[in-house]
Amino acid sequence: MGKKGILLFTTSIFLVNHFSLTLSANVDNSEETIKTEKRFKNHLHELMHAKFIENAQPKKALDIYNELIKTRRYTYKWLIHLLHKTGSHDKIRQMIPLIKTSFAELLKEDPDTGFIIAYSLAKQQIPINQKIVALKYSPKAMDVLIPLVNKFPANQKIASFTATQYELNGEIKNALSISEKYLNISATKPTDYLEYFKNSDRYLRLNNTTKAWESIKKCVEIQPNFIPGLVKSVKLGEQVGKTDDAIKNCIAILELVGPRKCVIANLMRLFFKLRGQQHKTTRFQIDPACYKNAKNLFGQKKYRQALEFLDRCLSTKSPKNIGNKKTIQIRVPS
Repeated sequence: MGKKGILLFTTSIFLVNHFSLTLSANVDNSEETIKTEKRFKNHLHELMHAKFIENAQPKKALDIYNELIKTRRYTYKWLIHLLHKTGSHDKIRQMIPLIKTSFAELLKEDPDTGFIIAYSLAKQQIPINQKIVALKYSPKAMDVLIPLVNKFPANQKIASFTATQYELNGEIKNALSISEKYLNISATKPTDYLEYFKNSDRYLRLNNTTKAWESIKKCVEIQPNFIPGLVKSVKLGEQVGKTDDAIKNCIAILELVGPRKCVIANLMRLFFKLRGQQHKTTRFQIDPACYKNAKNLFGQKKYRQALEFLDRCLSTKSPKNIGNKKTIQIRVPS
């Protein structure tokens, strides 16, 4: 069904319910997103969905919709999700008074719909670019979220968005309390790495580097290919004395993005810092030919082999082994 068909159908829906709302014209790809929408437990709704999307029969779908008035909760839930999928959050905000008075159970018992309502309340457009969406702290959104997060603390979207709202209001401890409770009581999900990443930032704002490290470590364990998490883990790993972990994550970054001079330089700095601590020295002497071979291995993307070769270079630091050759002096980073 084309854009005109979608507008005709949705406009008819609003007329049936005495709404003056219409979907915005910007509904590109809405059919594709609706196809993946969760089907609710109402056979009439599923039949309407099939007529509307699969068979392109908006008039027949509207006839079925008239029957759906008998089960308004599912009807409005479907409509709210449709508006969310098509980005019509201003229309959702216009519907909120009716929802609160006639369908309050949607806010109290349904975390998926409650999330959409809260998101619509907190969403705002960036003035300089109407295509960019930002979130602001919204007391009205929190009025929806707090009862839901208390009732459904293991719901990922509700817990994460409530924590984000607290953070936007400068309540970092409350944000961490909600987020950590969710992470502790629910089974780990593949997308939880983002929550651990955000918590790492939150702990840093509280100057708790140890907890920040624990969060970012968990983040990269769940999603080892997440570059921002790896970069942060390198920095935090060094700060908390986990230099070996920082080195491993530096290598992981190089293996994902390819040779980068700044990353290789940081990797070598961490390597010599760790070896300096282990050898209790502030300076190394290295055979130039040995050092050149190690650098060549870096250029061949053999990062682990390069570090192993550097270890062998360090074993030849004694002038007796090097003879009269000119050596490269490496000062151990502090």
